[in-house]
Order: sequence, then structure tokens, then C-alpha cells
Amino acid sequence: MRILIADLDGTLVETWRETALPGIPERLAELRAQGATVAVVTNQGGVGYRYAHEQRGEWAQAARYPTLDQVLTRLTTIAGALLIDRIYTCLHHGREDWPTPPEWADGRIEQYGSMMVTWRPDWRKPAPGMLLQALEDLGAVPGEVLMVGDRPEDQAAALAAGMPFQWVNHE
Repeated sequence: MRILIADLDGTLVETWRETALPGIPERLAELRAQGATVAVVTNQGGVGYRYAHEQRGEWAQAARYPTLDQVLTRLTTIAGALLIDRIYTCLHHGREDWPTPPEWADGRIEQYGSMMVTWRPDWRKPAPGMLLQALEDLGAVPGEVLMVGDRPEDQAAALAAGMPFQWVNHE
């Protein structure tokens, strides 16, 4: 395996936190010592939920979800702590009937350091968009990659991208 692509919440870190799950820093360090590249693919639809609630004037509901800046700060902290090479994140909420910010409506992908961020629905797992983008960016083919995750949508995205999948094991 040349590249590990992993889900984030529930796979590498505690859900919605920055705290690595037991054994993860050591496992990632071992993989990196063997020359593997480590990338993360993560749905961060809370940003989309926040935006949709704000558009409806539902301020109390909106406040329950993170801003884009909060997500970027969290992901930057995690990437630094776990020495992650690349992060791909989708901010789309997964609801066809909910709004997308006009500035993201063209499907653009923004780069923030080692992070690629978009609202494109084809990037939201179980769609394979993030994984396919990672393959392209890293010059890899599916057989050189292992996708690890903790949810059925992680497995579905890996299968749709044609790459092997493994369920995370925190023992």
C-alpha cells in the first residue's frame, strides 16, 4: 500500500473533536515511516446545515453547527497533530432541497494549504468524488490505495472509486 485514505470522525479522531483515537498516532507514524502517504476524506456537512438554517432565519438551529472557519481550524490542528499529508472535505449537507451558497454553486474546489474543500454533492460520501480527486492528485491507481473507515458510506465510496476498503479496528 502506497497511500492510506481514511475517514476522519470515528476512524482517526473522536467524532467532532480533535482527539486522536487510541493507537492512531502510532499506526500513522508507522505507515509514514514505511513511506506511505496519508490522506483524509471527510464529510463536514455541518457547515451546510448551518448555512441552510441561517438562510431560513433559524439562528438557534444554525448555532448548533460549525462555521467554515471552525472546520478549517479543526482540520488544520488534526492534520498537524497526526502528520496527515492531504485532507479532502465536502461541506455539502446532503439535501437536494436545501440551498448552497451562491459563491460555491459553480462546484469550485478551494485549496487551503494541504486541504481541498468543496460543496460539490459528488464529493459527499458515499459518492466517490473525494477519493477520485485524491487518486488524481497523488498520481495513484486504486490498487495502490487502502481506504479505511467506520461507516457504510465510507465503504460505499471506496467501492465506487474501485479501491479496497477496510473497517477501522480500534483494538
